[in-house]
Amino acid sequence: MPAQKAGTFLALNLHIFTGILKFTSKYVSGGADMKKKIKLVGTFIIIIFLAGSYYFDGAGSNTRKIQKQESTGLMLESNSASVREKENNKIIIYITGEIKNPGVYQIAPADRLINLVELAGGFTRAADKEKINLASPLIDGEKIEIPPKKSKSEIEFIEQYGENESSNISDSKININRADQKELEKITGVGPGKAENIIDYRDKNGFFSSFNQLLDVSGIGEKTLEKIKDEISLR
Repeated sequence: MPAQKAGTFLALNLHIFTGILKFTSKYVSGGADMKKKIKLVGTFIIIIFLAGSYYFDGAGSNTRKIQKQESTGLMLESNSASVREKENNKIIIYITGEIKNPGVYQIAPADRLINLVELAGGFTRAADKEKINLASPLIDGEKIEIPPKKSKSEIEFIEQYGENESSNISDSKININRADQKELEKITGVGPGKAENIIDYRDKNGFFSSFNQLLDVSGIGEKTLEKIKDEISLR
C-alpha cells in the first residue's frame, strides 16, 4: 500500500476508534473498571495504528529513495552509453596535398572540412585556399587533396626565395619570373619573339629557379645569357 494511502487509511481508523471510545465511555455499563479497561484497550489499539502509520510512512519514504536511486542509476548508465556511442561514432578521412600534416584522421561526422584542416595542422604556404570549400561536409572513407596554387617548380622557388622580391635586389633588374611582355623586351638582346618565348616557357614549366633554365628557352643561348645576367633577377 502506498504511503499516502496508508496514512489516510490509518487517520480514518484513528478517527473511528476515538469515536468508539467516546461512545463506550458514555453509554456502556459495567462500572468504572470496565470503562477503564475499554479505554486501555482503545489506547493500545491507537498506539498500534500510530506505529503502523509511522512504519508505512517510513517504508514509503525508503521506497521513494530506492526508486530515485534506481532512476538516477539508469540515467547515468544511459548517459554513459550515449557518450561511448558518440566516441565510437567517428569517420575516417585521408587528407593530403598542401597540408602541413597529411595523413589519415578520425573526426566527428558533423564536422566540416575546416575542422579537418585544423586537425591536420593547417595549410602550407603553397595551398590554393580559393579552390576548396572549407564549409563542405565530410564523407567516411574519402580522400581530400588540397591543391597547390602554383606548379611544382614555382613552389620550390617560393620555398627557396619567398613570395616577395628581396629588398636588396636593385629595382633596375627585371624579374623574369614576374615580368610581362613589355618588361622583358627591355632586356638587352630580348625582342618581342624571345620575350614571348620566355613567357610561354614560364607558363608551361613554372618559375625559373636558376638562370641556366633560360637556355631551355627557344632563341636564348649561352652568349645571350651572359649578356643579360646582370640585368635580370629571379626574385
